[in-house]
Amino acid sequence: FLVPVASIICVGLAFRLAALQPKKYETMRKNYDKHLGETYKAAGIVEQLLMPAETFYNWGADSGLYFKTRRSPPTGVIYNYPLLGGDQANSLQQRVLNDLRRSQPELVIVSPGHEQEGGLIPDWIQMNYKLIRLADVNGFHFLIRARGRIDQTLQDKSKS
Repeated sequence: FLVPVASIICVGLAFRLAALQPKKYETMRKNYDKHLGETYKAAGIVEQLLMPAETFYNWGADSGLYFKTRRSPPTGVIYNYPLLGGDQANSLQQRVLNDLRRSQPELVIVSPGHEQEGGLIPDWIQMNYKLIRLADVNGFHFLIRARGRIDQTLQDKSKS
């Protein structure tokens, strides 16, 4: 007697939980679609700023920027999460820093929610890049390489 009753209760709970999932899924999808739209808008700005052979680095977790711009990342570590903690964080940070020093990306894009993160890479970015103000792209921050091509172009324009 107890097994059938328990089964009926479990099935009833499963149906109740399943009924709640579409709302949760729809909310998650809307948030993702909004962020993806902003990522694609940021990718459009990258295309306007960079010459075909120039690179950028994304501090954050928006690999869609590389996909949408059809540009290869300057390092094999495309998300910053492994750089923030864990057993391999220090060696990965050093690897990324070496890659960035070698490739000298013309542009760095800091993804929304990653502005306050500290450490080796953000410190290096802060020392070598300048924040530029662009059209609002919901939290994406664009930084140009100090004394790089974009920086020189902006300086030349301000002189004339």
